Amino acid sequence: MSKRKVTFSQVFKTIIWPRKNIVLLGLLLIIIRSLSGLVLPGSTRYILDDVIGGGDLKTLQWILILVTGSLAVNALTSFWLTQLLSVEAQHLISVLRADVQKKILRLPTRFFDNTQSGALVSRIMNDVEGVRNLVGTGLVQLVGGVLTAVICLVLLLKISLSMTLFVLIPVLIFGFISLRAFKKIRPIFRERGAISAEVNGRLTQTLSGIRVIKGFNAEKQESKIFEKGVEKLFLNVKSSLTTTSFVTRSGSFLLGVASVLLAVRFHPQETNPTAIRRAQPDPVTVLDPIRATNATSPTIDTTRPPLSDGKDLESIRKWAHNELEVQRMIEENDRIIRRELVTFKETP
Repeated sequence: MSKRKVTFSQVFKTIIWPRKNIVLLGLLLIIIRSLSGLVLPGSTRYILDDVIGGGDLKTLQWILILVTGSLAVNALTSFWLTQLLSVEAQHLISVLRADVQKKILRLPTRFFDNTQSGALVSRIMNDVEGVRNLVGTGLVQLVGGVLTAVICLVLLLKISLSMTLFVLIPVLIFGFISLRAFKKIRPIFRERGAISAEVNGRLTQTLSGIRVIKGFNAEKQESKIFEKGVEKLFLNVKSSLTTTSFVTRSGSFLLGVASVLLAVRFHPQETNPTAIRRAQPDPVTVLDPIRATNATSPTIDTTRPPLSDGKDLESIRKWAHNELEVQRMIEENDRIIRRELVTFKETP
């Protein structure tokens, strides 16, 4: 049989376009899920700056409500995606299996004379499994991962252009390694389908014709043939596992290298410890400005004089003046507290 190369346009017209409404709705749910997944890591900024740094408990309540809502939205969209795309992908797989079986039944008899029945069974049941990558979980992971990466890239560029460009170097290296690895893995997976069909076909024929095999005493020969097929399948799986593990480990290594390089390249400048101590605000002034102010202020007698015979008017006026002076000092200390706390928060 001649093999025809299937193009992406043919796949799009026959598989994706007839289900365009479901795919578009799934893409919308993917966008909502990706955006809701960014709320939790984004909330750490406000927790550190406003809640822990500023002691704003009201902001913490709103953050908890927002994070809980985002988690609920993420869970609901994931459930709807499973019900929408994954179920539709499984329905499409069942339809394609029936179509392939009808196509094979219409083939001439000489085709079945040269092809193992077990191999046909394996091809009918397993070859159409790849469709779920177009309509099911594969589409969700691809679009969701790309969308999340683009949003994170925009946020990183907004935070620091130099740091983002510095991190992109290991990411580009990982992308190059992945492209080279995928070129090697793709033929391996295609070959695995053929090997698996051959082994399953041989095993099916062996079990269905067991009386003939025992009659001719051919058990050892069939066992050797099956062992060779299983060994060939093992070598195929081993090569794919080696390549995929190399790609994943190289990605983790390059991301770790990027983190180390960022720490080395953008570390804080070294400063004289004495200068740091001098630049730091006085803890007494920051935390207890009233005590610091009163320590340098003259002592004011605020004891109320006795009102016995009405002859101590001068003492009463002096006491009232001292009360006003104390009130003025309290107001001045309140202003100092607010000013020093703002300065303390802004000090890196």
